[in-house]
Amino acid sequence: MKTTINLLKAKIAAIGERAFFNPPATEDTIKDVEERLKITFPVSLRTFYLAFNGGFFADDSWTPDELKDAVLFETIQWNSNNILPLEDVKLGFGSRYPDCVPVIHTHTQEFLVFVNPLKDGESAVYDAFHEFTPDQWGALYDNFEELLMDYIEKEGNIKTIAV
Repeated sequence: MKTTINLLKAKIAAIGERAFFNPPATEDTIKDVEERLKITFPVSLRTFYLAFNGGFFADDSWTPDELKDAVLFETIQWNSNNILPLEDVKLGFGSRYPDCVPVIHTHTQEFLVFVNPLKDGESAVYDAFHEFTPDQWGALYDNFEELLMDYIEKEGNIKTIAV
């Protein structure tokens, strides 16, 4: 995972103004979210949060001026595949899907989730497509590191069920 984080840092530097990633989360913040949701984060996702507390790549359709416009920021974020900061993760899905934890809000307004309990410290990443029930969601990635590698390579344009 260390190599993947370094690749993400290099991609952030390479695309500059289209990269919006937050400073690292603390171990205490991660533990607080785990306790609140009664879950355990996959090892790869925990490692990501210790490097960046969420973030996203904006697509290249936005102009440099738009990317700097604070009023447009939420729109840009909403229309991107946004790796959720822990403040948003801790909202979870409540009692509806207590074992499913949102990790990415997609540009198609869906969530990519991991599921507890973990298997060997990891979870597949599922598309929580709103028109399907959890038993129909299907895994998109074997784990968060695989998703993050795809995210880096495609500058945030990852696969989802809705696309």
